[in-house]
Amino acid sequence: MSRKRRTPGRSEDPTMLEEQLQEGLEVPSQRSDLRDVDVDQRHRKEAAGGGKPVAEGANSPLTSLWKALPTEQPHRLRPGCAAPGIPERFSNADIHFRTALINGRAGRSVLDRIFSRPCPSVAAKSCFQMNIRQLEYFLTVAECKSMTLAATTLGVAQPTLTKTVRALELELGVKLFERMPRGVELTPFGHSLLRHAEAIRVQVGDARNEIDALRGGTYGTVVIGAGPAWLRRLLPQAVARAIEKNPSIRVHIEGGFDDALLRALRQGELDLVVAELPPAEAARGLKMVSLTSDRLGVCCRRGHELDGVRNLPLSQLLKYPWVMPPETTRAHQRLRALFIAADLSPPTAVVQTESMAFLLQMIRFFDALTLTVSTTLTLPEAADLVMLDVPELEAVRSAGIIRRKDGWLSPAAKSVVQELVEICKWQPTN
Repeated sequence: MSRKRRTPGRSEDPTMLEEQLQEGLEVPSQRSDLRDVDVDQRHRKEAAGGGKPVAEGANSPLTSLWKALPTEQPHRLRPGCAAPGIPERFSNADIHFRTALINGRAGRSVLDRIFSRPCPSVAAKSCFQMNIRQLEYFLTVAECKSMTLAATTLGVAQPTLTKTVRALELELGVKLFERMPRGVELTPFGHSLLRHAEAIRVQVGDARNEIDALRGGTYGTVVIGAGPAWLRRLLPQAVARAIEKNPSIRVHIEGGFDDALLRALRQGELDLVVAELPPAEAARGLKMVSLTSDRLGVCCRRGHELDGVRNLPLSQLLKYPWVMPPETTRAHQRLRALFIAADLSPPTAVVQTESMAFLLQMIRFFDALTLTVSTTLTLPEAADLVMLDVPELEAVRSAGIIRRKDGWLSPAAKSVVQELVEICKWQPTN
């Protein structure tokens, strides 16, 4: 015979306790309320399995579940995750059941839901139920740094977005975003998830593209990121040959410098990149094929007062203005490192530009210097430029194809890569 349920006292507001559990807050256990839970014989049979009655008192399933909750310290409850010591049968108990259990009002409908679920296998002890939609929402918030802007970008209501991110935080048991006066910032846990979420998004995109290519039976589309030198030499020739052999190929070319291109490659926006090869420490998760090499040096206009001077020291170069690519590029960083290694302050660039054509024209019109590869001087825009003799700044740069290590390449991409490799066998500098 079931006992009469005791109404919680004024100091134990059930609504407040439930709200605290929904937020993942710590709620003190109240083991004394267990005796007040109304459970009939049918539910105790379902809980034990096999239709056998379960004795009341210390051996009942609810008593075992309740005893697993600690009494000396608050118990943090999250959806889909049982506390250590809770029988495996209850590891899928949802937060509404546990809220009702703590508040002494676990009724028939709640128990019907929870006890009808099968016992999970021992191998599936992780309770994670992450899905692609949650990760996509998380990535959008991380990129926008604002819940409002992210909701607009995704085309969903802000409460829906906030609820989805909160559910992901509860599932992982950590805070992913720090709420700021204006927008949000990733926590250390958020940065860790961001790295994996970006990789998952790229892999899902690769899977869709591969299936589309198999279903359509076409060569498909390839999106290539290329450095300035490759945009003018070798790559146009390789793309032309590939399209001539396979007219159904579609090619998109994105120009830029190494840092921006590699970032787009990692995010799945590019299928491959042809540019200067990054050092090993910056090539995590990437596969590289070296195709060409070239000599780096200081360049100026013909007739510059340094033109023809032999063995120029670095200190003398600081007297002149510099025109350089953005500070984040490898060329700019290399220049700074060489001057610092010589115990000199790096030169300040009076002009920074992502356009190689603009950079070369600037060098032609006044006494500025820049750091570039020797093959740049073969371009029409560099007809009046010369390389200076600065032994301390001379270096060899390797360039080639960069792609994601486990990424999928479409037939279109493979066709362009094949032509590029063949061309570079006969023209090993770029």
